[in-house]
Amino acid sequence: MAKAVTVSVGEYVSRINRVLAPSRRPRHTVLDLFAGCGGLSLGFESAGFRSAGIESDARCCETYNANLRGSCENGVITPYTELPDADVVVGGPPCQPFSVFGRQEGVDDPRNGFPSFVSAVRRARPRMWMFENVRGMMYRNRKYLESVLSELRGLGYAVDCRMLNAVDYGVPQNRLRVIDVGHRGGFAFPEGGARPVTAGEAVGDTARTCGRRPKFLTPNMDKYVAVYERKSQLVTPRDLHLDRPARTVTCRNLAGATSDMHRVRLPDGRRRRLTVGEGARLQSFPDWFRFSGTETDTFNQIGNAVPPLFARALALSVAECLAGRRAARGQGARWPQGAQTPRNAGGRLSRLIPGELRNSPPAWMRQGPPAGRSAQAVLAEPGDWPRHDYGARRKHSGIPNAGRRIRGSALPESPRESAMQGVPHTATDAHFSRKCAPTSPDPGPALARPEC
Repeated sequence: MAKAVTVSVGEYVSRINRVLAPSRRPRHTVLDLFAGCGGLSLGFESAGFRSAGIESDARCCETYNANLRGSCENGVITPYTELPDADVVVGGPPCQPFSVFGRQEGVDDPRNGFPSFVSAVRRARPRMWMFENVRGMMYRNRKYLESVLSELRGLGYAVDCRMLNAVDYGVPQNRLRVIDVGHRGGFAFPEGGARPVTAGEAVGDTARTCGRRPKFLTPNMDKYVAVYERKSQLVTPRDLHLDRPARTVTCRNLAGATSDMHRVRLPDGRRRRLTVGEGARLQSFPDWFRFSGTETDTFNQIGNAVPPLFARALALSVAECLAGRRAARGQGARWPQGAQTPRNAGGRLSRLIPGELRNSPPAWMRQGPPAGRSAQAVLAEPGDWPRHDYGARRKHSGIPNAGRRIRGSALPESPRESAMQGVPHTATDAHFSRKCAPTSPDPGPALARPEC
């Protein structure tokens, strides 16, 4: 990691206040499951997405709705939860079942949210999905993670998984997290390597002061911390050091008076716990972001959130992937005349075809589509698909509800009717989206989580 260079507090604070402002012209939609107070959604909104969230904590929903352009629904995600349309589904399933600081009961923990996440992706069929979780997923619970990813691959997505550190993306803390992304080609993780931002750049203007209603460590607390650090054989005390990035911010070390709590040492030698504003800045929340609830509620929201600046870097990569896919569709890729097998038609289009038809394709697949017709348009027509292949077509083609229209039936007269019937609104070169909406080169402007 590059050497941290201390600059003024104003540079970092002005940056997060500026770049994390929600975009006024969103081009894509994102559904945030387990949304928390909206850290992940804020990063996506600033990158050009219109957001919607679902969260079980009412206080988190209040915070989300007070700060973001999108809205958050208060409720528990179940297989029957009605989901809004979205290009991307994201979320941070509760991390407590997998945290290295917990019992790591994983699949046996009732708080495990991955079954709900997989169910949501299966029903919503977004163009992309992404989830974030603690690094403990890569250790004791790695087999469970692999089973989850295998199930998601079975829904027709390519899956990329990587452990990233938020400090490499401008967040003033070391925060290792596992990021998994499902896509249909063209995704690349954001390049890290940004100059590390120190804790002093984030909170240097307040860290040396008492502030209002400071919570000082008592003599007994100081003794308890000293015993903990001695038994842990720590060379450097775990105070907040202003010349380097902070250690991971969690709800536990912010809200609880524990041996591992975040604290700052004042010039007179006294130590105090962090304030809400300091914790929020270390998580890269802008100063204009307001939290709802008690102080404990607020610390839990901050510690459980995805740092918005980190989320923005991920969101920009997701947006690039979506834009690339739209451009590819706009080029009208066609199968060459005389193509012998669907595999020869190119990687993306071959993935639209059920596996059983690749082995014994109909005549039109072996010979290529008719002159002047795109492969997408041919796939949109159910005439040559045997009735018993409809289910396989829906499962493997990547085209939701494909094959349900009876051959010879009239095309729907409106986008809403087309969505209900599950077929494209136009007869040729259909723009494939989750609802098979009409072709559009650009959707144009539209209306304006748990961690440990």
